[in-house]
Amino acid sequence: EHAALKKPDLLVAVGGDARYYVEGAAALGADNILYFPEKSELMEAADLIIKPGDVVLVKASRGMEMEKFVKEILKDKE
Repeated sequence: EHAALKKPDLLVAVGGDARYYVEGAAALGADNILYFPEKSELMEAADLIIKPGDVVLVKASRGMEMEKFVKEILKDKE
C-alpha cells in the first residue's frame, strides 16, 4: 500500500511472499506491477524491463541475494 502511495512507474515484486506487495499495491494498476515467483525469471527479463536512465530501488531480504541482480543490471554500465 505504501508503494502505491508513492506512485512509482513500475513495481516489480519477486518471490513467494512478494505476492503480498502486489496485492497491497493494486491501486497502481496491473500495467504498473510485475510479479516474478523466482529471481531467475526476473534476471531473464531485466533487459526488457530496465532501460538506460531508469532509477531502480532494490529492497529485499538477505535471503533473496538481490545483490546478484544488482550486479547483473550494472555489469554493462561500469
